[in-house]
Amino acid sequence: MDPRPASATARGRRFGGILAAAVGLAAGLTAGTGAFAAGAEGPTAETTGPKRALHFDVFLDERPIGFQRFELAPGAEGLTVETRARFELTLLRIKALDYDHHDREHWRGGCLHSIESRTRQNGKDYRVTGRATAGGFTVEGQEGHQRLASCVGTFSYWDKAQLLRQTKLLNSQTGEYLAVATKALGRGALRLGDREIAVDRYVIEGEDLEIHLAYTQDGSEWVALDSPLFAGRELRYRRRLADLDAPATIVPSPPAD
Repeated sequence: MDPRPASATARGRRFGGILAAAVGLAAGLTAGTGAFAAGAEGPTAETTGPKRALHFDVFLDERPIGFQRFELAPGAEGLTVETRARFELTLLRIKALDYDHHDREHWRGGCLHSIESRTRQNGKDYRVTGRATAGGFTVEGQEGHQRLASCVGTFSYWDKAQLLRQTKLLNSQTGEYLAVATKALGRGALRLGDREIAVDRYVIEGEDLEIHLAYTQDGSEWVALDSPLFAGRELRYRRRLADLDAPATIVPSPPAD
């Protein structure tokens, strides 16, 4: 999904951009699954644990507009992440947003090994494919054919350690390779349902890009995303509480050399 925000032209680009990054999330989404806590010890994500799902409800301000789901499946040859996002928004009986995103990523040793995504946003189709090769990561998307660095990352909020070390991230909706800076904002509290959760806060910044993330302090579970849009509006992701009660069985991949 495109991580950047939205303006009539700039609005459409911004909203689509933020959606694409937020969603692509990731396909891209975090160390964040309790399972991927930075600094945890044990076997790597490539060889440990059953499939795990992360479910987020998505809002425009306080208004529900859809969901995003991440399925993380570790295996002998790496970690596979499947993402689905579906958003709809109707204003004054006019459909302002109709968004459907599918993404499949394969990771090895903390680096993206392959990606295949397809997105339909308000009738426009996007497709991205990419694969690690001996000469670097090759990707085909809206920017055409590109050869990138050997260890590429996406807006994978489920891997906080990867986000913190990368200075460029791949937009899984468009194939753009975006310059970013990620920094810690300190500790705070977040209300999810009837719970108040102690969190560590971070922000990812870039051109037309500002994404605020929250992770639990007691397990580095990714629990929230907030990104400013146009006219003071905000895109908001909130983790479903049932996820946080599930056992965390996946540990992070080691950082790339």
